[in-house]
Amino acid sequence: MFPKVGPIPTYGILYFGAIALHFVLILLFGRRVQVRWYIAAALGLCFVVGMTVGAKALFDVLHGGLRPRLLVSTAHYMQGGMWGGPLAYLAMAVPLACLLTARRGAAMDAIAWSLPLPMILAKLGCLCQDCCHGRACDWPWAFRFPPGGSAPAGTPLHPTQVYEIIVLTMILVAFVLLDRPAWRGLMLPWFVLLYGLGRSLVELWRGDRKNTLMLGPVSVAQVVLLSAAAIALVVLAILRSSRRSQCQPAEGTAPDPGISSLE
Repeated sequence: MFPKVGPIPTYGILYFGAIALHFVLILLFGRRVQVRWYIAAALGLCFVVGMTVGAKALFDVLHGGLRPRLLVSTAHYMQGGMWGGPLAYLAMAVPLACLLTARRGAAMDAIAWSLPLPMILAKLGCLCQDCCHGRACDWPWAFRFPPGGSAPAGTPLHPTQVYEIIVLTMILVAFVLLDRPAWRGLMLPWFVLLYGLGRSLVELWRGDRKNTLMLGPVSVAQVVLLSAAAIALVVLAILRSSRRSQCQPAEGTAPDPGISSLE
């Protein structure tokens, strides 16, 4: 749609803009939940690695096999093709946060809050580049892309990039509604649950499935997303149950008003 700003690919500008935005947000939200700045900065660096090396490695695995030597080649990244950057990020950030701080619930909240906006920005990059496009449709909000990209030129398509942006925006709204003491420390499983379900639904309208590894009628992305959502739901149930049991006063004692999170 807008593939370049001058000689520079718009996708690259927005994608790396998303990485920079995340670094700022993780520091801000880390400060808000009282996570030390160097821990937040380490989580920000995890995002840099996850969205670059991690996303490229996962893309290579799904499209012909991992070639480690290419991961240090600038030309390899310039060819495009990223997949699963947030997944790679969480795989690094969650264990690191657990290792570096005893305030694990607060760190997980900072991770969750700092994800939707950068992911929206990166998805806008996909929209400008017409990657991750939808399948043909005759709906009134269908998008038509110009020639020269990966999407069929001039064909009305589901704007799956916009659908995912809507999912991420709804997650932000949910976070605002859940921003209460009873849910503090639980925002990351909420993010994984909501994004896993929402993105799995968006996958139904994707038009580039011929380039995606499939497991029967479902894509690998759907399997990963739905599995992650199921795990997040179990984690939420366990943590909420544990929190309620901690809040239950012993017989003959008054409730402790200080128990409101799993920090």
